[in-house]
Amino acid sequence: MGRAFPDASKQFAAFIHDLFKAVASTPQVSLVYTLAIGKDDKAVDAYKEENERAAAAMSEAESVAVRSTTPLNPTEEDETPNVLRARLFEAVDLDAAKEVIAGYSQVWNANRDTLPADAADPELRDRFARSYPLHPKLLEMPTEKTSSLSTFQRTRGMLRLLARTIHHLWRIQSPDAASIHSHHMDPAFEPIRTEINVKLGQGQYAPAVKSDVAAVAGDEPSLAQRIDAQKYPGLPPVTAYVARTIFWHTLAYDSARGITAELKLSVCSPALEPSFIEQAREVCWTEGRGTDPRRARLSTKNGLHLQRTAPRAQAGWHHDGDVHP
Repeated sequence: MGRAFPDASKQFAAFIHDLFKAVASTPQVSLVYTLAIGKDDKAVDAYKEENERAAAAMSEAESVAVRSTTPLNPTEEDETPNVLRARLFEAVDLDAAKEVIAGYSQVWNANRDTLPADAADPELRDRFARSYPLHPKLLEMPTEKTSSLSTFQRTRGMLRLLARTIHHLWRIQSPDAASIHSHHMDPAFEPIRTEINVKLGQGQYAPAVKSDVAAVAGDEPSLAQRIDAQKYPGLPPVTAYVARTIFWHTLAYDSARGITAELKLSVCSPALEPSFIEQAREVCWTEGRGTDPRRARLSTKNGLHLQRTAPRAQAGWHHDGDVHP
């Protein structure tokens, strides 16, 4: 359009002004519009320039229009699980959900001394019932962590990531997937990797992901994949699950990066006991010193990484605080 009518964009702001005035002066008429704009009023998709120009024109028109705009959020926090389930699944077996949640509850209750306090909170089970087959901690991660990135559009971004994850799980038929966790979002799966590097603009983590978290089939296995093959053959890939969970919690703004005691609760399931998860974590990472020694995150720089069975420096895993062997 811009090439065919090079002066058309100059008339857009005037058109929006007239449109707002016409709507404001007409009874029982509303104007509804959406823009692919992030929290900092910046667009990142293929129509970046057009979206930002439209946003500027809308903002200018709002300041002079007789009727002001009312921002609407169609997916409030408590509605998000319902929206995601309706968009992602044709049907959800609620009887199966009760059985699955009961299995998780047994694991949480038996390990309440080593899990965060909300493992014993009935609210966690209520949230699980509303979100099943999506694990409640899976939904917390994009809401509380990834959403702090200006490149992440919460509802659409969550739908894309989850749709790709469900497709991948359905294809590989993972036997331990009683529900869908954040560790099931595999960065080695090309559509998910593209979402990370292109849509979220987090390509700076690609070398560390390939080295330590999830290598693409045909490449040399990542550190987590090698540990699982050597130490846990025939078992769920717990080290890879821990590594993926830490990576996804790294995709956040500044102080929100990383994960602490929530790691075990996020990964554990009827097939994965919290003690098994802790064992896998300890194989790879030394304890740090400081106020928050167990906040694990992925670093794009040469953070010290110690594999106790074969110590060597790695670009990747990092614990806040001074690290010691």
